[in-house]
Amino acid sequence: MAPRRKKGASQPPSSQSSVHSRSEVSATRQEKSFALFESALAFARDTHPSDCEWIKTRQVLLYSAPLSSVQIVIHTHTLRKQLVESFDDFFTEYTYVVVASGFKGATAARFTPLLVACKGDEEALLGVFKNKRKTHAMASVYSMRDKWDSMREEYLAGGVDSLEALPYIGSTTKYHLARNIGLLQCAKPDLHLLRFCSAHGWGDGPDAVRRMVQAFADHSGIDEIGYADFVLWIWLSHGEGQERPCCHGGYALR
Repeated sequence: MAPRRKKGASQPPSSQSSVHSRSEVSATRQEKSFALFESALAFARDTHPSDCEWIKTRQVLLYSAPLSSVQIVIHTHTLRKQLVESFDDFFTEYTYVVVASGFKGATAARFTPLLVACKGDEEALLGVFKNKRKTHAMASVYSMRDKWDSMREEYLAGGVDSLEALPYIGSTTKYHLARNIGLLQCAKPDLHLLRFCSAHGWGDGPDAVRRMVQAFADHSGIDEIGYADFVLWIWLSHGEGQERPCCHGGYALR
């Protein structure tokens, strides 16, 4: 026979009250995250204004290469809601995304113009960037240059998932590339955003990240979820608002 509980003894919390408690904690964290997003928005606009405009405007400075001989090029794009039309624009964004995987954005910004200038020469690529797997991927994609028209049609028909056929593009980087080439306005569920999402009560996984970023965009009156994603990533990748050498025109982030 189970022992009787003494009068006045504390009762264990019911499962229902525990659920309510967790929900209240999540709601509080979410509410605080809106204020943090506003801080992220202000920080990104102040420290990387041209990069923020790049996400949503027609004429943009793609990449700068301080202390290098690479010429800075101005490219004209339609709004980043339409897939880029030229292979050169596509390859530049592809190269940036491949380099950025596992590296800081400033590193990708520094190496991208140098790698693009190699025009797919694998030996030259490896001379610039000592990662054989990545430089081989770049050379392979550059060799597809003559097939760009059909590739573009495939991406328009197949959407973001079709990008995974490219070397070094996976389940997370496909969103990064899709956003940057104008194939899809989306949130990029990288580690920075996944951790922030979980820590602030929005849940875990890519779908939770998308819901969170869309909520931030709606709350702040931002039309493009990709823009909301970008400014939040800038803030998070800068130690939640710590200025770095890439700020104020140091390097272009994507």
